Amino acid sequence: MAPDHDLDLTIGIELEFVFAADRSFWEIEGYESPITCVSRLLQQRVGDPLGVVFRPNNTKHFSHDTNNTWTVHAEGGLADESDNSHFEAFKARSATLKEIVAPETSQLQHWNNLAGDSSLKIQAMESITTLTNMMHELEIVSPILHLSHLTTWLRVLQKIEETLLTLPLSNPLTTNYTAWTPPKTGMHIHIALSQYSHLSFHTLQNLLAIWGCFEKQLNRLQPVHRHENVYCKSLWLFFAKGASYAQFCRMIYAARDIPQLSIFVNPWTDNLIDSGGCEDPRYTRINLQALIKAIDMVEDSDGDEEIETAHDAVVYNGAKLTVEFREHAGTLKAADVRWWVLFVAAVVRFAERCDRQGVCWGVQGELDIEDLWEMVGFEEEGRRFYRGRMERLGMA
Repeated sequence: MAPDHDLDLTIGIELEFVFAADRSFWEIEGYESPITCVSRLLQQRVGDPLGVVFRPNNTKHFSHDTNNTWTVHAEGGLADESDNSHFEAFKARSATLKEIVAPETSQLQHWNNLAGDSSLKIQAMESITTLTNMMHELEIVSPILHLSHLTTWLRVLQKIEETLLTLPLSNPLTTNYTAWTPPKTGMHIHIALSQYSHLSFHTLQNLLAIWGCFEKQLNRLQPVHRHENVYCKSLWLFFAKGASYAQFCRMIYAARDIPQLSIFVNPWTDNLIDSGGCEDPRYTRINLQALIKAIDMVEDSDGDEEIETAHDAVVYNGAKLTVEFREHAGTLKAADVRWWVLFVAAVVRFAERCDRQGVCWGVQGELDIEDLWEMVGFEEEGRRFYRGRMERLGMA
């Protein structure tokens, strides 16, 4: 099949990070929730100059917005007191060293109802002393983006990086807050053909065969703490130790449909020896669970005329027809996001146009990350970016 480099894809980006601020920041922001405060900060410094919208999302459920709106919401379990060097450095240079205390989101929501009695708010703040209550776990979620519009949304990412990373460290006027990405954070990418059309079963089989067979090589693009991370577990959990590439591919191509494919690569791991301590099937390097949920909506509709297809599940039930790539370590750097999106897109496009024989031929013999880049046609500038990254990570 002739290469289709013009195949457009829809993209959703999720950036997990941790945020902290001193007393002066919360005073300026009126002691509102971190979600609200960070959304307002991003709206002022990113949204207003670039003509996009940032808004807080206080609900647990979220979806990538269709109206060019970026959202900020709470994400638990990201801060780690055992790895708090960035936070300690921030405390050391803060003008209000003993007052970097900020409440948890739930408590802040309650304080918003205190009718402007700042003394009560400050008194409540002073009662909180643990590090994790000072570090707020947040996530920025992009709207639905198009790969063909990369230069447009890349400017938003660059401005986010400038706001959250560059300014607080270099500008003495903005030292009252900081953001960073500890080891538990990730940068997640959702990909589909369009908002209403998911990757084909054929493409998913090829994609998983490629990703699984190059898993060790792909590890070299990420820091060591991401290799065995429980939130992006191996695609090989279902398979016996010592299984070959041929056995892995044989199982992937033996699947009859997407639900069966997900059993192999997104297994419930409570009964597996190597569960990694986390049973949720979403937490693998490639997550098909959004697709499974949409398929289940159609199958469970019992003839409901409103939900006969996956398209209907999106329109009426807010389903996402995406494949999620969870492997990348947390980052707020635009270049990291850009090249990971372009690399993943290159693999997806190759998987879409290639047949099974082409994939199986490509994973023969000793594998190297350079072989994968060559196979999927990843551009040279991106290869240079990752060679430099591997050098910095000690993975070259």
